[in-house]
Amino acid sequence: TEKKDGGYTLTLTAQALSDVDVTFTVTGHGLAQTATVHAENGTAQAVFDCPGVTEWNAEAPTLYDMYYETAT
Repeated sequence: TEKKDGGYTLTLTAQALSDVDVTFTVTGHGLAQTATVHAENGTAQAVFDCPGVTEWNAEAPTLYDMYYETAT
């Protein structure tokens, strides 16, 4: 995760046993982004721009969900 003006850039990586399609999804608090990437050499990586993300803190914990899916 890299913080930038107005939001974050989030990089998600998944290791697979074969070269398959991996679907990454990030959701929560008005954020809903999905990307499907083909794993090459067993690695799939997706990059998301996430503007307006609410940072987590102890007084108002804000959590987001991340999902990794494959067809097999």
